[in-house]
Amino acid sequence: MKTSTVTAPCAPAEVNAVCVDVIDHGVVDLPWGKHPRISFVFETDLMDESGNPKTLTRTFNNYPYSRSALTEAIKNWLGLDISGEDEDYDLSKCVGEQARLRAPEAVSGSGKAYPKIEEIRPAGAVCVQPSGNYRRVAAN
Repeated sequence: MKTSTVTAPCAPAEVNAVCVDVIDHGVVDLPWGKHPRISFVFETDLMDESGNPKTLTRTFNNYPYSRSALTEAIKNWLGLDISGEDEDYDLSKCVGEQARLRAPEAVSGSGKAYPKIEEIRPAGAVCVQPSGNYRRVAAN
């Protein structure tokens, strides 16, 4: 009789981070149409090959309606409802905010493994101080 082994999936990586940039890309032409896009750049407590803090980026369609990924991420992370009572919140104020990222390993189209931000959560007990290595992208 042949037996098979069932392997549980690896637990997602959780990293402490600080938001170091919010990039408004404006309206971007994508394969499925033109959409306003915004990216959040986080400096983490992970180190790259050179010993510098690794930066991770999460990009969203910039639509603040109740069920958008952006609205849900901000609500989960900061407790703000940007589709309702906090609709005037300036997302650039996220720079400096602490976070805990669920960033399991993913594989790019070229076969390279990288941590992919799946969820932005409220900060844990560990605070990450920006290293000063990251240079903010000029606003549009």
